[in-house]
Amino acid sequence: MAATPGYRRQDRSKIIKDNLKPLSHPYYTRYKPLQQICMRILNHDRLKYGPNGDRIYGILFDISYLWEEYLFTLLRPLGFKHPDNRSNRGGIYLSQCNHFIRFPDFYDSETVIDAKYKVSIDTRNDINQMLTYMYTLKSRHGVIIQPAVDCTQIQPFRLNGHGKDHGATLYISSLRIPRAAVNYNAFKAAIKTSENEFKTILTSVFRENDTPLP
Repeated sequence: MAATPGYRRQDRSKIIKDNLKPLSHPYYTRYKPLQQICMRILNHDRLKYGPNGDRIYGILFDISYLWEEYLFTLLRPLGFKHPDNRSNRGGIYLSQCNHFIRFPDFYDSETVIDAKYKVSIDTRNDINQMLTYMYTLKSRHGVIIQPAVDCTQIQPFRLNGHGKDHGATLYISSLRIPRAAVNYNAFKAAIKTSENEFKTILTSVFRENDTPLP
């Protein structure tokens, strides 16, 4: 997260296109195997183990995907749907006749949630994406959730363009991930506390009184 704060999923196709030609300059010779394995990962090609396969020196994890799936373990009991763009299931359409499919991370009848595994929210693309989801789903609440190291909190932004009786609010929220735990059991206890804080925020703000936190 700290090493790649500017990562955007939609840049993947450009990265693949820019790296279709293998490295040939002598200065970059040692980087050629890294380029090859990265291209395989981006293209979802299989990497084989064994004497007839390629040698593997490490494994890269898609942490943004794991972050999204982890959040679903907290949001599923609250009744949220979780579309899956990898299997092309559960998407929503921006127009009639099933055109322009999109895949919000989570949503229910009143709230759409987007998981972001990065430090800084892109105030243009990330916000525009959320507003698109909210408009299409007629959501009263839009929530962007990102990890944090200090505290679990939520910041509301009342949106323009809505009547006072049917207003909508965009929230920038964080879930604290403890770092100072001395062992696994201590981490389990600390992350459980963070999860409970997070669920309390969601249920109190969105399910009960619809009042943003001070």
